[in-house]
Amino acid sequence: VLIRRATEPSGFVNFELGVSVAQVPYVRFQTALGTEYRLDGVRIETNKWVPLTASFGASLSSNNSQLVLYQDSVRMVKSLTTIQPVTGSQRGFLTLGLNLIGDMDEVRIWNHQRSADQIGTLRNRSLLFGQDIAQAGSLELQGGYLQRSLQVFNSSPSEDIELSRWTIEGWFRTTQPGV
Repeated sequence: VLIRRATEPSGFVNFELGVSVAQVPYVRFQTALGTEYRLDGVRIETNKWVPLTASFGASLSSNNSQLVLYQDSVRMVKSLTTIQPVTGSQRGFLTLGLNLIGDMDEVRIWNHQRSADQIGTLRNRSLLFGQDIAQAGSLELQGGYLQRSLQVFNSSPSEDIELSRWTIEGWFRTTQPGV
C-alpha cells in the first residue's frame, strides 16, 4: 500500500493506491456496502522512479464515474455507472508506504478529480515548501488525519473530509521485488 484512507465507522477504503507483490500498480476503493472496485496497471521495474496518479470522479463525456490510473503518463480507465466510494470521517491515520521496500516522493492528495492536463503539468513540476499545494486546494496531513488547507477553505482543523471525488499522485520506486 502506497496511500490508503479508510472511513468511520466501517473501516472501508475511501481510496487506495498501491503496488502488488507482482510489482503491478493498482487503485481501488470500496462502496458503503463494502464492494471493492479496482483498476490494475502494468508491471513496473525495480529501482526505477515511476510517476503514479489515481483519480475518481465524473467523466467529462458522460454521467458515468471513472476510476483512472496514470502510470508513466499512460492513462487507464474503468467506467463505473453510478458507483461511488464510501465516504465519511477518516478512521485512524492515513496509511502511507505500508510494506513498501523503496521510496516515495512528492505525494499529493486532492479533494477533486484533476484533469489529464493538470496531472501532466504537475507531474513535470516540483513543489517548493508546499506553496503550490496551499494555493491549489489540496488536502494536508495534520496529526495523521487529512484536513482541508486552512489558507484555501478557512475551515476549522476538526472539519471532517468526506471524499466522494479525489486524485492521488506521487513518485514511487521499489528497491526490491515483492514490495
